[in-house]
Amino acid sequence: TCTPEFVTHVLCTWVTNSGVHVGPRMWGITCQQMQALGQQYPTVFVDNPSISARIFVEEYIKNDYRDGRGVALTFNDEHPQEIGMMISHCWDETMSAFLRDVLIMTVDQETTGIFICFLALYQGTSTEVNLQVTQGSTKIKEGCFAEVLHSVENNDGPMVVISNDAVCNTGGLYSRLWCVWEVYCAMKDGVEILMHPRTSTEQHLFGTGGKTHFNPKNARCGKPGSTMSADEVSIRRTVGGPALPCCLSSSKWTHIQKKILDRSQYTTKPGWMEAAGCHLGYHGVKLLLELMAEDPSKYTSLILINNRIDDRAAEALAAALQHNTTLQSLSLGGNKIGDDGAKALAAALRHNTTLTCLYLNGNKIGDGGAEALAAALQDNTTLQVLNLSYNKIGEDGAKALAAALQHNTTLQTLRLGFNGIGDDGAKALAAALHHNTTLQDLRLFGNQIGEGGKQALRAAKAETGKHVLY
Repeated sequence: TCTPEFVTHVLCTWVTNSGVHVGPRMWGITCQQMQALGQQYPTVFVDNPSISARIFVEEYIKNDYRDGRGVALTFNDEHPQEIGMMISHCWDETMSAFLRDVLIMTVDQETTGIFICFLALYQGTSTEVNLQVTQGSTKIKEGCFAEVLHSVENNDGPMVVISNDAVCNTGGLYSRLWCVWEVYCAMKDGVEILMHPRTSTEQHLFGTGGKTHFNPKNARCGKPGSTMSADEVSIRRTVGGPALPCCLSSSKWTHIQKKILDRSQYTTKPGWMEAAGCHLGYHGVKLLLELMAEDPSKYTSLILINNRIDDRAAEALAAALQHNTTLQSLSLGGNKIGDDGAKALAAALRHNTTLTCLYLNGNKIGDGGAEALAAALQDNTTLQVLNLSYNKIGEDGAKALAAALQHNTTLQTLRLGFNGIGDDGAKALAAALHHNTTLQDLRLFGNQIGEGGKQALRAAKAETGKHVLY
């Protein structure tokens, strides 16, 4: 039984030096502090990579953090971190892999307070943990996780979903009721959901049965095989119907099932690493490349569209590309790559012999970057698709690409729509089509091409039979 003082202490927590009480919205930890935690426990994070989060909590956290505050508040004694990101996960992941996966998604957001349940909550007795989770309410919607999601929503932050390899051969991440409940509430509240690129496969999310056998009402809380916890009873009663899984027939479970299946994006093709829209910058890209380098033969496609990739991050990708011998497709659309990044990628194309598709649409590449890519095309013998639409390429860049087409014998698709190409560039490309025997698809719509350029393109299209849009 907890004393009244402890109840108040746990429900609100407090900062020792100032005596200020802080609630769940301020139980965040930063990515730098996560790295410091890894350094604090090298036995867990380096020497013994098989230690799971459950073991870490039982054998380390409970012994070292016993003053009534969680790890996050101990790190942030004087300046509690407001939560702007929530990590949704289960406790079966190894701590070394979990730290790496978290850092990939957070390292470029240095000051964001991150909610990780086993680091935010004080890991005391079951009663003490329950007080923190419920915040003294009998309604799960008024508990700690609801407060955390409201904080994430107010800060326009995401929920990051991180599964793990241990659940692949069982029911997947969504065999855990807390994970089901968290992602459903995030969707309902309009919180952005990001799936970790390494663990967003169908098997990671839904287990060996896949999505066709996924049923949220069969999900359980806590350690698999354990008795039904108070958390589980509360969630089930909130959804509707009796607490026992076999008795549940509420239409709300069907609604939750549909919502999760609709919104859970997973890779369906083997060999893909998909990190679209994950807010990765330079450091996140570097960590992701290190992860891929552990088993480079595993990946044939890397999708990094709509991130925060600038020239420096592009240079890191280019350095990896020079030595990679398995990647066939690289998607970098919707980023901030300029001429310097394009030049680095162009240099990599001179050495790489496996990449067949490069998507650079929606960046900031100008004539300098286009000229470097054009020079690389004269040497490269594997690239088949190059997308440079929605950039800042003008006449000089178009002419350089046209000159490259006179020599290149592998490129089949070139997309240059919505740039700054005029008549001179269009005429040069049209002339190249008469000599090039492999390019089949040239797209130039959305440029500033006048009647003279259009006439040249029409003539080239009629004579060669190539697919030309302008």
